[in-house]
Amino acid sequence: MTLTEAARDPVRPEVCPATVLVVDDDPQALAALQRSLRGEPYEAFFTTDPFHALELVKHRDFHLVITDEFMPGMMGTELLEAVRHRLPDAPVILLTGYPNMAVSARSFRQRVDLFMVKPWSDRELRTQARRLLRDSGWEFADSV
Repeated sequence: MTLTEAARDPVRPEVCPATVLVVDDDPQALAALQRSLRGEPYEAFFTTDPFHALELVKHRDFHLVITDEFMPGMMGTELLEAVRHRLPDAPVILLTGYPNMAVSARSFRQRVDLFMVKPWSDRELRTQARRLLRDSGWEFADSV
């Protein structure tokens, strides 16, 4: 049964919302991401600590991961490598303020679905997050 079918199943009227994990070590960037994703039709979890993100992944399924690349202690692509063991099919958006060929190569190796340069467009981030979730079987209203 797909997620769409489950949502219409009268025996199972309640379907859990999609969940999104958002990681950025910069508190101001994380606050901006929270504002960008406020009111979206999925549950978002935010953290500045990639190690805390790994703990969250141990206890919960996430349907999309949005992470910064350059963080102290662990690169975003290193985080994704660890996350892939638990969530091999979760789509990923990688954010960076420093795009270069090395970041692109690491992104490719970790099967990053979308590479966005900071500062991001709020509308584009919401649109792409919904698109990636829809591609995974979630349904949302078209307003962004």
